[in-house]
Amino acid sequence: MPAKVERFDGCEPGDIVRLKLGLWPIRLNWESLITESNTTHNEWYFVDEGKVLPFFIRKWRHVHRVEMKDGRCRVLDCIHIQFRSRFWAKTMMPVLRWQFNYRKPIYLKRLNHGG
Repeated sequence: MPAKVERFDGCEPGDIVRLKLGLWPIRLNWESLITESNTTHNEWYFVDEGKVLPFFIRKWRHVHRVEMKDGRCRVLDCIHIQFRSRFWAKTMMPVLRWQFNYRKPIYLKRLNHGG
């Protein structure tokens, strides 16, 4: 699902991320508030919680985490999502899984080569 970033304040508590999802004629608004972030020697994470969500999602909480161990970096996404119904869960989960799987090779390329 295409996404256009309309606002990105950053990854610190209080920051807002606003997206426009989809293509004409279906355009969906998404707005998340960054509610937590922390950086240690071995880890960096932040949490976004959905405030304005597409009609089929009731609740969204996403922990973006990057861990460093033995000179290697690991990117983890922990998502808590509640759909408005079982129908929407069964319909949209494959799409969401595909989107997150699509990002894996992009992360690998950027993290391994700095590009």
